[in-house]
Amino acid sequence: MENVLDSIVRSPLMGWEYPEIDENIRRVDYRLHAIFYRKREKDIFILRILHQKMEPLLYYPEYL
Repeated sequence: MENVLDSIVRSPLMGWEYPEIDENIRRVDYRLHAIFYRKREKDIFILRILHQKMEPLLYYPEYL
């Protein structure tokens, strides 16, 4: 997990956009988990790390 997080920091556009939640949120899958993050001006912000069987929209009520 640490390696994929480092990869996201180095290449924040590597994840695909996830407009179902918000146009600024990206998602990267790692093994059985989905990492949701937002690219900011000087860093990234990890929003959630969910098991892939979990429905992401249920964990983002602030965006619905």
